[in-house]
Amino acid sequence: MLAAWREPLAAAAEKPAADDEVLVVDAAALPGGWLTALVEPAPPALLVVGDEVVAARVRRGALAPCLGAGAAFEDRLAGLGLPRVAVEADVLRWPWTS
Repeated sequence: MLAAWREPLAAAAEKPAADDEVLVVDAAALPGGWLTALVEPAPPALLVVGDEVVAARVRRGALAPCLGAGAAFEDRLAGLGLPRVAVEADVLRWPWTS
């Protein structure tokens, strides 16, 4: 999709405030009905398939320790102590399988 984008990506005018809700989604989690659980108004939570985090709904301020963590991002996100909500989502394991 981004390969077809012709214009430079625009930077947001400002960062979300610390108490703004943000959504985090693992790019390997394929879109499906499970996304409804992510976008419906609800308290902060981790959305998981088994033990794997596929998304989170969290306040921006709580997410701060995860940002810039690189490969440790998911572990830090899971360590925030958010309640886990089980969802059914297909997750890519390799670029050619789910």
